[in-house]
Amino acid sequence: MICVKIDVEGHGLQTLKGMQDILNSNEEVCIIVEDYSGEAVEWLVQNYGFEIATTEREPGNYMLVKNRKEIKAKEEPITFHLLGTFNTPTNLTDGIGYAFCSKIINISKALRSQGHKVIFYGAEGSEVPCDEFVQVLDKKDLPVEVWHNRYVEDSNHPANKIFNANCIAEILKRKSKYFHSRDILLVPTGSHQRPVAEGVGLKLLAEIGIGYKGIFTDHKIFESYAWQHWHYGNLHQAEGRFYDAVIPPIFDPKHFEYREKKGDYFLFLGRIVHNKGITIAQETCDAIGAKLKVAGIDQGMKLKKSPNVEMVGFADFEKRKELIAGAKAVFVPTIYIEPFGYIIMEAAMSGTPVITTDWGAFTENVLDGFTGYRCRTLSEFIWAAKNIDKIEPKNCRNWAERFTIEKIAPRYDHYFKQLQDLFGKGWYSRKDDSFPLPIKD
Repeated sequence: MICVKIDVEGHGLQTLKGMQDILNSNEEVCIIVEDYSGEAVEWLVQNYGFEIATTEREPGNYMLVKNRKEIKAKEEPITFHLLGTFNTPTNLTDGIGYAFCSKIINISKALRSQGHKVIFYGAEGSEVPCDEFVQVLDKKDLPVEVWHNRYVEDSNHPANKIFNANCIAEILKRKSKYFHSRDILLVPTGSHQRPVAEGVGLKLLAEIGIGYKGIFTDHKIFESYAWQHWHYGNLHQAEGRFYDAVIPPIFDPKHFEYREKKGDYFLFLGRIVHNKGITIAQETCDAIGAKLKVAGIDQGMKLKKSPNVEMVGFADFEKRKELIAGAKAVFVPTIYIEPFGYIIMEAAMSGTPVITTDWGAFTENVLDGFTGYRCRTLSEFIWAAKNIDKIEPKNCRNWAERFTIEKIAPRYDHYFKQLQDLFGKGWYSRKDDSFPLPIKD
């Protein structure tokens, strides 16, 4: 077998034209060439019958073969440096109700299901499926609020500064010295982790699961189109960005109990604050004399006393699952523009409809009249509550199953492979007809 490697700073085609005897050989020939323009590769394929075996390890680098009966090439995995949370261990116990934890866990699962490598950097006690767990924060350094189910959102908190400094040190030990397109930093909590992005020097980085306001990277994955467009408007950005994407969160059906027979109560589950719409839920249930169970941490808002309202306190994993599965419907009347609203899909997984406001991501993830109702006035909320039994639990579940890891993981794989093309021809990179486009809901 003849094997030739060519790295001549853009002069690959001229070099190949001087190798006629090798190119015309009847022996097995393997050529590895750096060719960002694609001219040399196209010339070999069209004139000498070469086949592309792989473009690994870096975009712009090709392996081509001729006269081989069978071509085998194993795709090189991408290494993802995935950051955790500084304000709680990234798990489903300490982090229950904190969307960042489930988001990080599920994205790691998704990437590994596509054959990629995940190095996770998190606090002691984290439980994220990964190829390597790097502990960057001890339990003793966590904010004390975490043990009272309160999550600190403060970039200047000492815990965040320790977390970021240790992340930088550990990533610098592990990042690739050569294969830049296959080494990607994933930032899940926005500006809190900007010092890490600036300190590690990785050429590819992306914010993932954006449901917050502090965005800063060039490449962004939003949780909904509503939130992507909110950011564009907030930035007075009139043109879209081709390397931004919308990939919704992942939900694991095993974490929920599907139940068709419901209890005699409505549910509000979340932070007990005005902008979450708790007053709307209470006023609606008071108007029709229905029971409302309220689960969550009171953050200083005192509800009016009502015989219809039952305060059930903080809901851990099992209690949360039981409450959602047994409810007639879950009220999610969020007043602000909701980036996604994880409780929407948690309810749908349980076969439980929702009653929401009519803006933000609800317009994408609540099918009005099919998985719940979207309302704009108290009269509409009252009508929705009275007619909630018209929503079929099986329709809610079927809708939620579009958000499983099997459906969402290929979107992440597709997106990050597109990012790698930025080392080559970027937007002008061409894929053959077998390259699958992910289905967008």
